[in-house]
Amino acid sequence: MLKTSVGSTFDNQPEYEAINFAFGANDQDRYYPGRGNCQLNVSGFTWKDSWFWFSSNSQPSPVSVNLITNGDFSNGTNNWELEVHTDKGCSANWQVIGGALKVNVTSVGSNLTDAMNNPYRVQVKQTVTTLESNTKYRISFDCKATILWSVITITQNQSPWGTVGIYKTIDLKNTWQTIKDIDFTTPANVISNNKFNFQVGSGVGEIWIKNVALTKILGKEMETKESIFLPQEFQLFQNYPNPFNPITNISFQLPKNGWVSLKIYNLLGQKVENLFDGIMDAGQHSIFWNATKFPAGIYLCCLTFDSQTKTIRLILLK
Repeated sequence: MLKTSVGSTFDNQPEYEAINFAFGANDQDRYYPGRGNCQLNVSGFTWKDSWFWFSSNSQPSPVSVNLITNGDFSNGTNNWELEVHTDKGCSANWQVIGGALKVNVTSVGSNLTDAMNNPYRVQVKQTVTTLESNTKYRISFDCKATILWSVITITQNQSPWGTVGIYKTIDLKNTWQTIKDIDFTTPANVISNNKFNFQVGSGVGEIWIKNVALTKILGKEMETKESIFLPQEFQLFQNYPNPFNPITNISFQLPKNGWVSLKIYNLLGQKVENLFDGIMDAGQHSIFWNATKFPAGIYLCCLTFDSQTKTIRLILLK
């Protein structure tokens, strides 16, 4: 037996009344494999021997499209860009071998500590223009490397280069591994011009990357992930890198939706920058601070949420 409920407005005219049934969000989603002779009861009225199209088959789960173009590198390095800060002493080259992108970092400058604090000085990136605000996405890829770690980010592709929801450090191995289920939520003010980055300038060596995917989390999958992985407590993590010059990433987690205030103070207690002041969803969040215009020194980052304030110390080097 197939059961359903409908709502309809009748004009109380005796000549004719009709009820339309739609199974599916649109014509493409509807299935009409047959029709049946049935009895239909609506609000005490009965129509018998009525024909209608129906299907007891469940609709297929929606499929999310990969937002990364040429993520399998089948078209070489097309749609990708290798950015190298040669002015800082960095050098690198790349090539596609057997469906994987190989990036060879040959120099990161004379100061290794500086390189580790600023891995973005060698990066592989791609412009992404289809991100939606307040939307959950997932990143996955395969990799191996002799470099110890890399940073995965999606940032605005224009000044002030702020993150749009993800700044993730990945520990690398010299054997292939699949990195999956890197989930994040875009902020309400996300712009259309963004870039997906592999920041690989943390050291000299090579990294291999293949099967890169960025997809939207849909339907029940999103609901399941939310129920399992929502943080249990409010937490502000230490910024990374620290010390830094001039950009650092500030990460925190929220156990529920609410008003968030993120501010930077100097040691005199003076507010020097307001990074965020508004409503955020529960989950993991990251915000970049670009301290180019501020002098070297120690700063305090204060995060207020749900009548609680947490503070960390940030060390800016020049």
